[in-house]
Amino acid sequence: MMPNLQRRAPFAVDALVLHVARTANRALSAKAISQRLAASGEPVAPMQIYRSLHRLQCEGKVRRIECLNAFCCDHGGELVVFCSDCHAFVCLEDEELRASLADMSGHLGYQLNRSIIEIAGTCPDCAGRTR
Repeated sequence: MMPNLQRRAPFAVDALVLHVARTANRALSAKAISQRLAASGEPVAPMQIYRSLHRLQCEGKVRRIECLNAFCCDHGGELVVFCSDCHAFVCLEDEELRASLADMSGHLGYQLNRSIIEIAGTCPDCAGRTR
């Protein structure tokens, strides 16, 4: 039996997707967001989720973690450290790093527009479970 995928206004889908991202405390794929919404009784068509994630990215409310192809709330900063196991994440802002990247780019004749720095590791919780 197919779930009832009612048509919702974009702002309503954005609110649902953002709520899932905020309460997850980890990066989620679009599919995982869809599954969580369906489990909560709010099924949303996959294309609506992708469109919503795009809008929320443009508004600076979510960010895509490229290495995971997953999304999380955007807490600012150009650096994301994430756990490869559970997808917990921390966003960091580092002015020295930003200046260093701009200098390196400048020495090559480039003007830095944007940088994406993602560091994969194992969070303390997951590291504790493997000991």
